[in-house]
Amino acid sequence: MIYGVIPAGGKGTRLGLPFPKELLPQKGFDFYNPTVNHIINKMKEAGAEQLYFIHDPEYKQSLKDYLNDPLYIHVRQKVSGVANILLDFYNSVELQDSDQVLFGMADTVFEGNPFTSMCRQPGIVCAMFHTTDDAKVDRLTVKTNKFDVKSIKTDTNSATAWGVLKFDGASLRKFVEDDVFSQCSNIGDVLNQYPVQLVSCGEYIDLGTWAGYNRYLSNFNFK
Repeated sequence: MIYGVIPAGGKGTRLGLPFPKELLPQKGFDFYNPTVNHIINKMKEAGAEQLYFIHDPEYKQSLKDYLNDPLYIHVRQKVSGVANILLDFYNSVELQDSDQVLFGMADTVFEGNPFTSMCRQPGIVCAMFHTTDDAKVDRLTVKTNKFDVKSIKTDTNSATAWGVLKFDGASLRKFVEDDVFSQCSNIGDVLNQYPVQLVSCGEYIDLGTWAGYNRYLSNFNFK
């Protein structure tokens, strides 16, 4: 079975919106089609049969009300930290080692659908996108090919960062057995402890800031 895991955390303070940032409208549609549907549709196209939204610290009620189909499961995160989203998902399902788990942010848009090819590869797979110099993201280091977690561009890291991920059930079980979530709060730190495969991708935009959203409105039309 293929699952989708989508964080629904953060209060969107950088945008100052009266509603969750995931409900910002996508452009290019003649009907209301919020940003969250971008990642939802990519996961569905890759075969995801059930999507888990992990809310922290409280439910985003308007997002939960919008995504009220039985396909969507809403879970409150028990321990803060992006890495612990994976633990809360793991504890919410009876995951088989062969199951596939897709992970992506609900306030982003990107070209193509890397999930489709990622599902054909075993283990942990990271879709790598080009990012701007001033963005604090999990960038690959130049020499070790490990992730420089939440860092801006430097001489020792690259302009390449993970944007979406694919795990299999065995990967997540290994994380739990290794008690990695008590050691790491960031997913990049988790990834640095295990072998990963990298897939090169195109453009990726974080819509969680007005700069990112306006860049998307001005220059891009990802569907």
